[in-house]
Amino acid sequence: MALLIKKTRSFLGLVSKAKAAKLVRTLVDLFLDMEAGTGDEVNHFSFFFLQKLFIQVSLCQENIEWAKSENRTFLRQDLEVFFSSSKNQLKLTPI
Repeated sequence: MALLIKKTRSFLGLVSKAKAAKLVRTLVDLFLDMEAGTGDEVNHFSFFFLQKLFIQVSLCQENIEWAKSENRTFLRQDLEVFFSSSKNQLKLTPI
């Protein structure tokens, strides 16, 4: 899913900024929902849980940088909210 989000960037230049922002927000939201677990894996598979969180954080950072380079301010702000929540979750995760 993360690769799909990265691959759509060339297409996003062809559509309006509002439609592109909605598509990216939806894809990132689906990715975060798909990667979110029940919480049980924190106790049993903490390494894999942390690995998922690192992927989420890096995906958000990459898309924020892309949004900055494309001057997509509202999308960047939305992605920063996603990034902030993933980063906070990473800080709160017991190891």
